[in-house]
Amino acid sequence: MINSMELPVLDEHMWVELKDIMEEDFGLLLETFLSDAVERLKCIGEAIAVSDVVALRNAAHSFKGSCGNIGAVRLSSMASSLEQQAASIDWAVAETSLVEMQSEYLQVQQLIQQKLPS
Repeated sequence: MINSMELPVLDEHMWVELKDIMEEDFGLLLETFLSDAVERLKCIGEAIAVSDVVALRNAAHSFKGSCGNIGAVRLSSMASSLEQQAASIDWAVAETSLVEMQSEYLQVQQLIQQKLPS
């Protein structure tokens, strides 16, 4: 199993490719991710609050994909782990995972804001 913390916060190679492909829409992609990520983390938190396995799995899966799409590989890996563990998760562990993901998101957010075109 991959230790998420060994992965980079952002995959710089993927960023170069995304910038080349997206051109002037790259900034919009990042801004969309930032606003969408807050909602996705909220959905994960709500699923944990009511111990809803299906909602947790779906929300974690969705968040994993959006993180992967912008190269936030560590955060994507964390969401993937949460998704895989959803069926047998200890809800206290899920809450801890959410706090860790929220902290990681803040790092991703900071890096993205530094890199956003002015």
